[in-house]
Amino acid sequence: MVPFLLTRSLNFQGLVNLNFLQEKKEADFRYGLVRVRENAESIAFYSGEESEMQLLLQRFKSAFENLTVRYFFFIFTIFTLNYFCTLCYQYLY
Repeated sequence: MVPFLLTRSLNFQGLVNLNFLQEKKEADFRYGLVRVRENAESIAFYSGEESEMQLLLQRFKSAFENLTVRYFFFIFTIFTLNYFCTLCYQYLY
């Protein structure tokens, strides 16, 4: 019961926010890909390949950085929870 309550109080809101932000960043990246596909002729005509590539790389980098933050947060939470529960069980027994 203690691990459940600790997990619920510490982690869920942070993970929910990170998951929402990840979905938003991935959708932004997908939008950029569709935009390039739909406007490929104009981009090529005006030699905008480099600027479009930079925008796509920036969006991808943003999504990837958020993904790594999310996983580090999750791993840190699991290890902290495991350590706390081990201490509690040692104290009880």
